[in-house]
Amino acid sequence: MEKLYKKQQATILVVDDSKTLCAIIKKMLSENGFAVIIASNGYKCLEILETEEPDLILLDIVMHKINGIEVCKKIKTDQRYKNIPVLLMSSKEDVDKKLEGFEAGAVDYIIKPFMAKELTARILVHLRLRTLLQNLECEVSKRQQAENKLLKYSTQLEKKVTERTAELVYANKHLETGIEDQKKTQYSLEKSKKKYRDLVETIGEWIWEMNADGVFTYASPSIFKITGYKPEEILGKTPFDLTPPEESEKAARLFREKKANKKSLKWLEHNYLHKNGNSVIVETNGAPFFDSKGNLLGYRGVNRDITEKKQIEKEKKKLKAQLLQSEKMASIGQLAAGVAHEINNPTGFVSSNLNSFSDYVDDIKTLLSKYNKLIKTSMKTVGIKNIPPPVGKQLDDILEFEEKVDINFILDDTKKLIEDCIEGTDRIKNIVTSMKNFAHPGENKPSYSNINKNIDSTLNIVWNEIKYKAKVIKHYGDIPEVLCYSQQINQVFMNLLVNAAQSIQEKGTITISTRADKNYVEIEISDTGSGIKVEHLSKIFDPFFTTKDVGKGTGMGLNVSYNIIKKHNGTIDVKSKEKEGTTFTIRLNTDNSILNNYGDLNE
Repeated sequence: MEKLYKKQQATILVVDDSKTLCAIIKKMLSENGFAVIIASNGYKCLEILETEEPDLILLDIVMHKINGIEVCKKIKTDQRYKNIPVLLMSSKEDVDKKLEGFEAGAVDYIIKPFMAKELTARILVHLRLRTLLQNLECEVSKRQQAENKLLKYSTQLEKKVTERTAELVYANKHLETGIEDQKKTQYSLEKSKKKYRDLVETIGEWIWEMNADGVFTYASPSIFKITGYKPEEILGKTPFDLTPPEESEKAARLFREKKANKKSLKWLEHNYLHKNGNSVIVETNGAPFFDSKGNLLGYRGVNRDITEKKQIEKEKKKLKAQLLQSEKMASIGQLAAGVAHEINNPTGFVSSNLNSFSDYVDDIKTLLSKYNKLIKTSMKTVGIKNIPPPVGKQLDDILEFEEKVDINFILDDTKKLIEDCIEGTDRIKNIVTSMKNFAHPGENKPSYSNINKNIDSTLNIVWNEIKYKAKVIKHYGDIPEVLCYSQQINQVFMNLLVNAAQSIQEKGTITISTRADKNYVEIEISDTGSGIKVEHLSKIFDPFFTTKDVGKGTGMGLNVSYNIIKKHNGTIDVKSKEKEGTTFTIRLNTDNSILNNYGDLNE
């Protein structure tokens, strides 16, 4: 816990009207180093918040008196508690409730029952996110204070310079008072100028001044750290000379609008080209200054490098998306395992009963055959005329009914129907087995897997997505088992197979090949779909990049696949030609010692 959350001991407020569940959760959290406060209902939770400040609230949705969603809304609308993360608990996987909870301000949603490791991991992630957010807000506040001080110092500098200049003029007019007095005044003025110049030139931000045409007339030395240019290289240039060509005109137009209205330049973000060619994200704040008649002379302000800040925000967004994707796959795994278990039991006794029924039909068929033989033998031995009329009529009725219903056909067809049903239960068993192999619930250690079987299991899961659009051709080689996290590798195969099917407009082919290559297993998944444009090939593994219509993709599938293969010490490459198709090639290392060095990939 100390690695993710540096506070000495995090306090968790658990809100649930089940004393038993509260006791279980308290034991889970206490064993992992958390301090735990228990609230038996929503009103008790709000009462505790008046005197306590927990680091995270674990809140049950379904409670008497007031439910968890309403409690969450009350917490998030109170300025005192709104920054405390709320993690909702429920015993049902209810998408509407989950969305309602997130809209109420909850940061996560966990299904009961849950494992201690899962609960602890989620709590630690949100505690860390809260800490990062607090640190970011603190950093922004510090930067804002620094900028305010800088503007204040700039104003004071102008005032001091004006005052010292007036003193110098006064001294010049009274030169007759003595050269010594003039030297003292000059020295005092230079000392004051140096003081404020040192202040401006040693601050980390780039202080600048430009005339009304946007031409730099001053740049502090910090410009070198931000852009790679020395101050003297910037003088005479405009900000638009430093802006990428595609953004230059937009930046110039914005400056002209601000200048026309004599407005300040506040919180403007734009890209500058560093002298080495790299892009730098800069935040600009500047104020106009005027002559005595109110004519605009130019702007003075400060530029701050926010490239790192933007990168942190991007990484944070990526982390949230990956966390959501990971949780989604974990939920799918649990659901698949649960469904497989529920289907397996009734399928088992149906299959068993069908086999027994088949044996019973064989016995009935044998018995009827003996009855028929007995009737015919009796009629032949005794003679039809010697059989008593009532018995003879019954025998005639039996023979007539047997011929009418075609009993031999019924018995043969019944046998075939039972065989069809048994074949159906076998297919259900195969699907259940594929679901279990695909899910691998609770997988937290690498294990040796047969990649060919992994692909087949994944194909069974996504078959409904493929069967109407593509024919699947498999060329499986004789390959060794690979040490891997099967569920994660199956996720990669699922993403590639679904993408392949979606790229095929009407009918096409998906070809899957595997082969051994020294210490690697190589997997190729090819399709005859629409292919990928050349300009998109270099971006397809980037997070959030997608060419699908809005609502049909998050842009995370291939990025997640890339990261999974990378962490397995493998490679994933793509070749594509527009309108002809795409081939993804995966290479997985079979050396188990290399994968073990990574530890748990789920961390």
